[in-house]
Amino acid sequence: MEKIIRLFSLVFTLLVTGYVEAENEIVTSPISYSSNFMQMIVGLLFIVLMIFGVVWLMKKIGYKGYGSSELIKIKSCLPLSTKEKLFLIEIGEEQILIGMAPGFIGHLKTIENPVLRSNDVKISTSTSIFSEKLKMILSKESQNKKEIIE
Repeated sequence: MEKIIRLFSLVFTLLVTGYVEAENEIVTSPISYSSNFMQMIVGLLFIVLMIFGVVWLMKKIGYKGYGSSELIKIKSCLPLSTKEKLFLIEIGEEQILIGMAPGFIGHLKTIENPVLRSNDVKISTSTSIFSEKLKMILSKESQNKKEIIE
């Protein structure tokens, strides 16, 4: 019986001293912050690349968004003030003028002869004026460069 108690005490002592030495090794080992920092940076880059990948894939597939429809189209919008707007909506072959204000959305008029056809290309006047001015400036710069070279 005495031998068994000595054996258990020896095993217990070895386990406790081994555990204490292992605990001391963990505490005394140097901590590497650079590897943790690199893991964090790689993880963040992976997440950002995944977001860009999903956006690219959605554009490639042609995802139009929630609630987009081929039957109902907003052909034009005219802001009257910061809160009031006029919408020209096309439903099939029919165009409807709708007024929108805080607390009010109402049918104003049904247009029998369509103002804008579905295959018409609408270019904003401010955009076309800007593009014309930009073309004029670029052509002048290219002419000036040609004169300098000659």
